[in-house]
Amino acid sequence: MTNAAADSRDLLVLQRGRETVSVPVRPALRTNSAEILLATLREGRLMGPVQHLLVAEDLAAGRLVRVLPDYALRSTDAYLVYPSVRHMRPAVRAFTDFAVPRIRAVEGISPTA
Repeated sequence: MTNAAADSRDLLVLQRGRETVSVPVRPALRTNSAEILLATLREGRLMGPVQHLLVAEDLAAGRLVRVLPDYALRSTDAYLVYPSVRHMRPAVRAFTDFAVPRIRAVEGISPTA
């Protein structure tokens, strides 16, 4: 295994039920811009993992097609960390009160504690 193959960004981890498959990939594009990723997908220049929320309308309209529909990307966790509920600053409380219900309402988000 080369160093490039060992880079987790070069593995696409897919799940189907209890089955997990790691597929080595050679990315043609690396970006942290959703706009660039979406434009490139819509132009048919590449395929790749993208948040369902970003492409739901394109999928419904037939502009994009889901590849490997029986598989899903391995889920990841996100955490909101703050020192203490007792001493939470009002700005942090306002943000959590605003953001948490909206994040939980997004399709594909599994709410926990």
